Amino acid sequence: MNTILIAMTFVSFILTMGIRYGTQALVTTLLGDGSPAKARRLSPNPVRHLAALGTSVAFALSFPIGASVPAGLGWGRPIEPDATRLSIGPKAGMTLIALSGIVTNFVIGIVIAVALGFVPLTTADAHHIFACSTLTGGPLQSCLHVWQPGWALRLEQFGFIFASVNILVGLLNIVPLYPLDGYYILYELLPARLVRGYRNSQMYQEMILFGVLLFLPFVLVLAGLPGSFAPSYLLQTLSLKIMSLFTYFAPFAEAL
Repeated sequence: MNTILIAMTFVSFILTMGIRYGTQALVTTLLGDGSPAKARRLSPNPVRHLAALGTSVAFALSFPIGASVPAGLGWGRPIEPDATRLSIGPKAGMTLIALSGIVTNFVIGIVIAVALGFVPLTTADAHHIFACSTLTGGPLQSCLHVWQPGWALRLEQFGFIFASVNILVGLLNIVPLYPLDGYYILYELLPARLVRGYRNSQMYQEMILFGVLLFLPFVLVLAGLPGSFAPSYLLQTLSLKIMSLFTYFAPFAEAL
């Protein structure tokens, strides 16, 4: 078990929580609601944004069980604006705040993926890169040392994981379950007769999310189904495909 990989994944999740919720707090403030500042949420400090349940899930999924790389998938405490104070109106304001978190994650992930395409490794001889990509672990790193020292490979590896975790968190937050951003977007789109029931089911939605991400993989294993059916694995596969659109290095970077 690669403890460095696990640590990088969990640290990436922690940093991602600080950036995404800090951004949402900033957007809320710019829209005229000062409640995030009063709650000390107007900060990229991840400690102010972590949620016990979401962080526990992220820690468990930071271990590479049934996946090519650890997922580091979880959630934090949602920003809870006073919708009546938002300058563009409650519905548009809440939707914009929710979307800002998703967009932030995708932008960070894609920008880092593009940046990875400019590292020296990607300009190396294509035949040698192909030979390296068939290796794993220590042999792979030894092969890649032709162009980069060990510390540079670790830095690049962290960049890859950080980008992947951001895209993963962005994808997860499209799901319309509390406390994810998708919940707030759907909430504003629902007809009035359905809003109360949807809001009152918040606690159950979070427990469903917890169970699907953390316990469903074990149920699948007991049922004899492959780990590739696990939601975290499916989201991770999609994340890697998105990254591969922006950098040549992505298809085999997970082997580092």
